[in-house]
Amino acid sequence: MCRANCRRTLSKQAIRINGFGISSIIPLRGAASVKRRYNTSGFKRFIATAAMAAPAGETAYPPELPAFLRQSKTERHNKYVDLERAQRNRLLAGSQTPPSAVASTTPAAASPPASQWHRITNDPAVAERNRYMNVEPYAANRVKLNVAEGMCDYINASPITLGKRRYIATQGPKNTSVSHFYRMLQEQTGEKAVVVMLTQTHEAGREKCFQYYPLVAEESPMVLQPDTTEVKGTEEEKQAPLGEVELLDQSNGTSPSASHDLATLDQSNPRIIHCSAGVGRSGTFIALDYLLSLLHSGALDHLTTADSDPVAETVDLMRQQRMMMVQGEPQFNFIYDVLREQFLARLAGGGDGGVRGRGDAVGGADG
Repeated sequence: MCRANCRRTLSKQAIRINGFGISSIIPLRGAASVKRRYNTSGFKRFIATAAMAAPAGETAYPPELPAFLRQSKTERHNKYVDLERAQRNRLLAGSQTPPSAVASTTPAAASPPASQWHRITNDPAVAERNRYMNVEPYAANRVKLNVAEGMCDYINASPITLGKRRYIATQGPKNTSVSHFYRMLQEQTGEKAVVVMLTQTHEAGREKCFQYYPLVAEESPMVLQPDTTEVKGTEEEKQAPLGEVELLDQSNGTSPSASHDLATLDQSNPRIIHCSAGVGRSGTFIALDYLLSLLHSGALDHLTTADSDPVAETVDLMRQQRMMMVQGEPQFNFIYDVLREQFLARLAGGGDGGVRGRGDAVGGADG
């Protein structure tokens, strides 16, 4: 049995996706349109532009450029090493916590103190839902499905909060977890769901994400049978519709939220961001979406000393909410490159520097 928290049981119902509409999602009623937007920009073009804006080596940047964007490669490397050390310490602390402290139904009073970094391990039901065995949400900060008593409420997804912005970082759905993914959309976003897809379904001959949406409107309906995990609630709550799913397909490359498409999407609910593992590309995208919003609002203009580095601080804050966010030093450095290009473009009076709709800030590691 899954050690995740459980609630009470109901009947199961199939998911049926008609063209771009979802006619029924466990146990939803009514149509829900799925709009898919594409970004076909290339990674190499953006890298070339960023390289011209911020060449390697000693560069005479204007004094108006915030100090954290004038750091040397060595200084950034040292900060990434510190971030990796902090992450290893968190994972070590979590692995030393008895599983019963967080994951079981043992009363808290009878359990040893739980670490906030503990993960739900040694549970076959949970392991089967994970795409990668080494990427899991922290037990104290995970999305829980609203399920029946005795059923598993687990999905590999973590709520991420940065300032006033809310996200959910999750792995690419597996063929056995599509029903969990859509249930999460219903429960966490209500009538309007914004999903940002940062991976192709297959890369280098390996599946990275199950195709959880129809490719064309004329396609035959996709029918997905759920497992026995069922929602709880009143009959009215059980029949609540999922109104609209806005799927922004950025698997071929984009510059996060310098993108006009993302900026114009609904922000009243947390944005669902996924790649394959839900950590590398997803973390890079979320960091840039948040930091670019600060940059364009002028909130970073006053950072004239090296004492404050919002990039390192943001990555550390995300990693406290989900492991491995921004996976690898190239992705970490890319965040600086994008912010530097954008800030230099502002100084030159060029708006967003032509980054909208170009490039890929999420390439690199598998996540």
